Amino acid sequence: LDASADDFLHKPYNSMELRARVRSMLRIKRRHDALQEALRLREDLSNMIVHDIRSPLSSILIYSDLLENFVPNEMGHDYLQTIRNETNRLSAFLTDMLMMAKMEHGKLVLMPSIVDINALVRAAVEGFRSVAGLKNLELQVDLPDATGHVSLDKNLWRRVLDNLLSNAVKFSPPNGRITIQVAYPRQNGNEPAPQICICVLDEGPGIPIEHQDTIFDKFKIVATGRRDIAQVGLGLAFCKMVVDAHNGRVYVEPNQPKGSVFTVEM
Repeated sequence: LDASADDFLHKPYNSMELRARVRSMLRIKRRHDALQEALRLREDLSNMIVHDIRSPLSSILIYSDLLENFVPNEMGHDYLQTIRNETNRLSAFLTDMLMMAKMEHGKLVLMPSIVDINALVRAAVEGFRSVAGLKNLELQVDLPDATGHVSLDKNLWRRVLDNLLSNAVKFSPPNGRITIQVAYPRQNGNEPAPQICICVLDEGPGIPIEHQDTIFDKFKIVATGRRDIAQVGLGLAFCKMVVDAHNGRVYVEPNQPKGSVFTVEM
């Protein structure tokens, strides 16, 4: 009965058939339990691997800083900065994986505080100026004069901005422009308005219309129109999970004349 065998109790019933059905349901239940245990072990192993990878990444960053004094020319310093940038990018990717695992299992606790949105956006943009400079990209920030203060998890939202900016830099062609816009919409009549609206505009290949919804699904592989970049990673799925946890929404629209506009509203 614990294995749902009561579904097959029809009167009058044949005892031999009943026993066969019960045994079949028990086999199915045992296989299901074994599969769940295997999935749990795989998840635990993945989390252990992610944690273990972070240690050598920290060592790479430390020794990159130490090498700074032994590199005589500017080109060598540029190479060291590239090593730092890519190491930080990999570390951020691992952080997203851990955060997504916690969110999926309801273990992530939001730590909301009153956040200055303009200051948060400025800090995120400044963190990408050196990376954007390698492709000679212009980072343009369009902020309102009066800042907005909103209750949200500052660290998670900084990761959202980092992911959106990282994608914009990755897919933008050299000598292009990336624009970050912030607005605090006012309520118009009875229509509800979001507290904040953040847009990241790039001049990349854009997202095909058929992928504009699935691009936020971590299980979907999306063609980017670039031979050197095969697909969009987990970053956008992470963004959606964080924004959803704050009762907001994130979506993408075409930029004109080319590129994409990623919008986050809360």
